[in-house]
Amino acid sequence: MNVIKRNGSEVEFNLSKIKAAISKANSEKHADITEADLIDEETLNKVCNRVWTKCKKYNRAIHVEEIQDIVEDALMYYNKYNLAKHYIKFR
Repeated sequence: MNVIKRNGSEVEFNLSKIKAAISKANSEKHADITEADLIDEETLNKVCNRVWTKCKKYNRAIHVEEIQDIVEDALMYYNKYNLAKHYIKFR
């Protein structure tokens, strides 16, 4: 599966980039992020697996913004609303 970048080029889907972006948002110190908002490694893996599964269902190249929306939805699915909000700002 390919990802359509903002500049229109296509690259191969790389789940480790998504995991890294979530981890960065998770590690950033922010006033509205509490300890309860943070994501542990197990939940991070679940979020990534959920993102991968949803992206595969598109059966086409997927735009980076679509992936970011899926990441946000996955974070909210696991009740990480503040982290999802921070991820939106982070991206």
